[in-house]
Amino acid sequence: MILKYILIFKISLFVSLANAEGRHVPCPVVSPAQGVFSAAQIKKGALVAVQAGDDDYPVILVLYKSENGFCREELVAKYSIEGAAPRVDSLFFGRIKGVVNLFVIVRWELRHGGLGTYGDLYQVYAYESDKNGSLAENKNITENSEMTGVEGYVEHQASTFRLKTALDVKNFIRRMR
Repeated sequence: MILKYILIFKISLFVSLANAEGRHVPCPVVSPAQGVFSAAQIKKGALVAVQAGDDDYPVILVLYKSENGFCREELVAKYSIEGAAPRVDSLFFGRIKGVVNLFVIVRWELRHGGLGTYGDLYQVYAYESDKNGSLAENKNITENSEMTGVEGYVEHQASTFRLKTALDVKNFIRRMR
């Protein structure tokens, strides 16, 4: 009986210490409605989640890698306020030169009537996987000028952004090859 309580105490202590470090946490459950998606393309048992952040970065992207019944939590990206809070419109996987990439389409509402600028600002981010099953920003894609734009008006001029959906981005990436 005492052995049972010691074992429970050790397990509780491990969970508390791991959570205090923010490194190992209970694994979330896949729930697209809650922003949690399978990332098995990156690493077996991995999950990726769009979560609430803080006041400066209200949306964060987190990778969870399953390890011994828990998940290692890895911060992939933080999205800042750019006049308005960011919204993740789409999250999907694709390959570039044989490497799996996670694509995230983020949108911010623009309302600068005095400047004649309003509509939505879009940015397509790409994160490539490495041999350890982690994700790092693929700057060759993210910093491509085609990956950002405004749908609406910029200084009273109509503006159209072509990469608002996963299908748009996948077709664009295919044409880049």
